[in-house]
Amino acid sequence: MSSQPQEQAMLLMALASLGKRLEGIEKRLDGKTPVLLVEEAVEGFKAYLKENARPNTRRSFDYLLNEFEKEFVGQNVPEIPPYRLQEFLGATWGKGKKSVVKQSLSKLKWFYSWCIKAVMVKGMPLFYNPCDLIEVKDDGPPDRPEFVPVEQMKAFLDTMVDPKHWIMTAILMTSGMRVSELLGDKRADKPGLCKKDVNGRVLALRNTKSGRRGEVAVIPAFVAERLSQFLQNLGPEDRIFTTGYTSYHGVVKSHGKRVGLDIKPHYMRKWVASYWNRLGEYQVVNFILRHATTKVNDAALVTALGARYVAPLSPQEAMERQDRMLNFIGTG
Repeated sequence: MSSQPQEQAMLLMALASLGKRLEGIEKRLDGKTPVLLVEEAVEGFKAYLKENARPNTRRSFDYLLNEFEKEFVGQNVPEIPPYRLQEFLGATWGKGKKSVVKQSLSKLKWFYSWCIKAVMVKGMPLFYNPCDLIEVKDDGPPDRPEFVPVEQMKAFLDTMVDPKHWIMTAILMTSGMRVSELLGDKRADKPGLCKKDVNGRVLALRNTKSGRRGEVAVIPAFVAERLSQFLQNLGPEDRIFTTGYTSYHGVVKSHGKRVGLDIKPHYMRKWVASYWNRLGEYQVVNFILRHATTKVNDAALVTALGARYVAPLSPQEAMERQDRMLNFIGTG
C-alpha cells in the first residue's frame, strides 16, 4: 500500500511531461516554432564545416558537438533555453580557464547561427540566438611571462645530460616551435616531427595550430649538427621523438628545479619570442610565432590585411639572424 502514493506521483509527473511535449508539438504544427532536432543540426553543421572550415577548426568543434548531442539528444534546438546552455558550458568546461569557456561559447554561437540559417532555408520562422544572452566573466588580463636571463637559460640547456632531451629543448628554445608540433598530439592524431621533415636547419611543420600548409621553423647550426647525428639510425617516416608531452613536461620541470628555474615546455616558445623582442627584431618574432597579426614595432600590430604589405622574413634570412645573435647559446 505504501508504494501507491509514489506510483501516483510518478504517473502525474509523466502526464505533466507528456502534456508539455504535446503543447510543444501543437506550437510547431501552428508554425510558430521552428523545428530542428539536435541530431539533424549536428550532422548538418559538421557537413558545413567539412566544406568550409580548415581541418584544425573541424577538430576543435568535434568535442563540443559530440558533448552537445549527448546532452540534448532528441530535443528541438530552437527550444533549448539559454540557462540550459549555460549549465552545459559550466558542467563541461567550468573547471578550466574562463578563456576556454569563452572559446566554447563562441563555437556554440557559431553553431546556433548556422541553425538559424538552416530553419530559414526550410521556410520556418526565425529564432533568436540564445548564446547572445550568455555571459562569461573574464579571468582578467593574462599573466605575462617573466624573462629568464640568457645566462640561466644557457645553463639550463648546457646541464642536460640526456642527448635526446638536450636536442628537444634546444629546438624549442631556439625555433619557437610549439610542443605539439615537435612531439605530436595523440588526441588529435598528430604524429609530430619526422625525419623527412628535416632539411638541414629548416624544419617543415605539418601539425600547425593554424592548419596552414608550408609553415617552417629554423634552428641554429649547432642544434642542426646534433640533430643530424641523432637522426642517423632513423627512417624517413620515423618520428624523431617518441616521448609524450607528460613525460617531457616532467623532464623540464625536474631539471629546471635543479638549476633554480620553475618552467614548463611551452615557456621555451615564450622565452625565445621575448628574447628577439628585446633586441627589436620584430620580424624574427613574427617568423617564429607565425601568428595571424604582424608586429612592426614595440607598440603596433598589423592585422592580417595590413600584413599583406609587410614582407615576412624568409627562412634563410631568419637563419642569418640566428647566426649573428643566437649562437652564443651553443658555446661551451
